[in-house]
Amino acid sequence: MWKKLSKPLPESEFDSSEPLINEDLPLEQNTTSSNRISRYLPSIQQAFNVVAILYLVLSLPTVFSFLKNQRLYVYSPVNPLIMYEPQPLHEDHEVLEQKGFVGHPNDTEQHWRHLLEPMNFHATEEELHKANIEIDDKVVRVSGGGYVGVLSVYHELHCLEALRRSNLRSHYYPGMTEKGLDHEDRVIEHLSHCIEYIRRTIMCHADVSVYTAVWIADSHEKPNKDLISGGERQCVNWDAIDKWSRSRALKKKVYKVKPGPFEKDLHPSVSDVI
Repeated sequence: MWKKLSKPLPESEFDSSEPLINEDLPLEQNTTSSNRISRYLPSIQQAFNVVAILYLVLSLPTVFSFLKNQRLYVYSPVNPLIMYEPQPLHEDHEVLEQKGFVGHPNDTEQHWRHLLEPMNFHATEEELHKANIEIDDKVVRVSGGGYVGVLSVYHELHCLEALRRSNLRSHYYPGMTEKGLDHEDRVIEHLSHCIEYIRRTIMCHADVSVYTAVWIADSHEKPNKDLISGGERQCVNWDAIDKWSRSRALKKKVYKVKPGPFEKDLHPSVSDVI
């Protein structure tokens, strides 16, 4: 059954004298390196564990501080559009005049009016719910469905505009004193509200960029110092907010405000958007 080889294989093809291990080194030396590594592995692991624990312990204050100072999430339909960009902290008066908000009322009125055009936007019920606003019969509704919405930044700009007009009362309110003390008291009450609202807003969104003071005249003159800075500050990209607000604006003569629960007339006519 087994076929016998006619002749043995040559030694070149099968050399039984070839050692399977290096006989020049004892077996113990072949395993020395692996034994040494095995012996030190527990120590290395323990050292790594100690370093990891120390790192975690030292990192805890930083982690807690980060979590504590995380910015509170406040819903706004504009949130997906918010972008930030650097802007100069200080700009010369001439540059500010070119932007159209500083100067004589005849030159600046159109810019302020354009800025505040989209103050009221067409808000949905879902958006008001997300903003934690309880909808009842006092919430102002508009014709065609929906509600009056105002982004907080436009409330701030509205208050600033009221202060601007008050500062220029001879131009905007030449006959204010003739309207009586009641009217003047209402104006003062409104401006006091605006000053307080702007104060709270400035402190809420504190800009901590740094200025320095420079002399601009002799110390006996007024003014004699000014604040300057060559630095920048982080600002919201206003164009994105302005574009969204104009796309959702409640335009006068298009939308009407539905009467509220305090109307004395049982069948009042609808009025323009505020």
